[in-house]
Amino acid sequence: MNRNKTVQPAPQQQFRFNKVNTAPKNIVEQNGKRKIDNPAPLLPNPILNGEHKKLKTDESSNENSPNGQIPETKKHLQMLNDLTLFHKVKVKYDVINESGPQHAKTFQVKCSIYNPETNVELESYVASGTSISKAKQSAAEIALSQTKLEKPTAEQIKKKRSVKKHASKENQPNRPLSPLTKSRVSQQAEIELHKLNKRLLYDKHSQIEADKHHIELIIDQLKKFETTLLSMLGGHVEKVSPIGPFAKGLMLKTDKLVQLVVTLKSHPDYHTVKDLIDKLLQTDLFKKSENTESDKIYVDISSLASEYCFYFTCRCDEFEAKFQVLFTSDDLAESKEIVQGNYLFPLDHCTKLNVALKQQQWFENRFKNAPNSLVVLKLLRDMCKRDPDWHLDDNLLELLVSICFQRKNTQDLNVKFREFFELIASGALLLSEMNIDCKYLGGVDSGEVFCLRDFEGNLVELERSRSENLSRLAQHALRLIAFRKIDALFAMSNNKTN
Repeated sequence: MNRNKTVQPAPQQQFRFNKVNTAPKNIVEQNGKRKIDNPAPLLPNPILNGEHKKLKTDESSNENSPNGQIPETKKHLQMLNDLTLFHKVKVKYDVINESGPQHAKTFQVKCSIYNPETNVELESYVASGTSISKAKQSAAEIALSQTKLEKPTAEQIKKKRSVKKHASKENQPNRPLSPLTKSRVSQQAEIELHKLNKRLLYDKHSQIEADKHHIELIIDQLKKFETTLLSMLGGHVEKVSPIGPFAKGLMLKTDKLVQLVVTLKSHPDYHTVKDLIDKLLQTDLFKKSENTESDKIYVDISSLASEYCFYFTCRCDEFEAKFQVLFTSDDLAESKEIVQGNYLFPLDHCTKLNVALKQQQWFENRFKNAPNSLVVLKLLRDMCKRDPDWHLDDNLLELLVSICFQRKNTQDLNVKFREFFELIASGALLLSEMNIDCKYLGGVDSGEVFCLRDFEGNLVELERSRSENLSRLAQHALRLIAFRKIDALFAMSNNKTN
């Protein structure tokens, strides 16, 4: 045996790896030639084709996400964000509840889509998750599947992306705006006009409304008068009720008269009312004013026989208010002559006062849940007082404004103020003659003919010339509002339109 013989190691099996396709190759023979069933595809060399720069750019665009795509955990959040940006609204997420032990909590998140201009919530969705991020993702997924926002098409997205945000006027002096940009500019102009008109409306309201301190003094004086009247003359008096602008909260700086209606238990007559006034003048409320120079009450009963009422005026260092006291009853009788010159107050006079009390109750029920209605009424009352062409009495004005506030589309001050003029400018006061439907009937398109009726259901009719003149005035008012001249409509002293 030759011990120096070297032992050759067994030849190792050679393996060839294909980075592209490592599947085993099945080699078959066909017509004496070897053939591979699944040959490896030839890949282009990116460096030779000049695409290495493009690959680097794509990889660096999103380093944290594979293949340059949005991670699955942020997919729905990004999609919802893009959708809200397209519709010019915003989305926010709030954690509204946490439950479970410290090591396994469950978070409840509310996804809200809101208008950034008015901060009004448009849509909201709630979802839960084991973490805040997962809860947000679930809420965004639900919002995308249930939202009422219209999904943009690929063409719309392409047009939106094509708008250059920082295009200079020097480089593009005559370039026409795209339809999307025009729409955005017009919407922004409408929003700015809305803000301007709304600010001017509130400025005008602050100029014309009565001083709040004076209102408090009037209320205090009325309480004293009512308490004195019911305590001394409770056997003849049922109640004391204010009516008119003061009772409705429509008092302006130019209003100096406060009306009170005393409801008696029987039909008022001259002698009974005269005795009540004499007893009232002997009370402490009117006696104290004789010794006080700074706080005086002047009583005038000269109009009792002609106007069936009396007046008393309160004067002090801070304000002066005039009160008119009228008398009526729920139990009315036919007016007739009584012995020794005594007589009942006219039946139609007492009936008008009872109607005014009912109208006061209708006003409270109609406008108590209508925000900004009193502001609109004050502005219109001031306009009708200054402009004799309008000359709408308070009852008709309140009726027209109540029709505008029946529509539940919005309670915005600027919108409701404009709807008042739209109602008159559309010829609604002439619809009963022309037999045309109107959207302002009951707040919906009911298909019925619009008729102007008061709180008792009676038809309110205006002369045709009067209705046509009001329609022309309303159209002119709408033009002033549209062209940023709302201050001219109110004759405001500070003419600011910028």
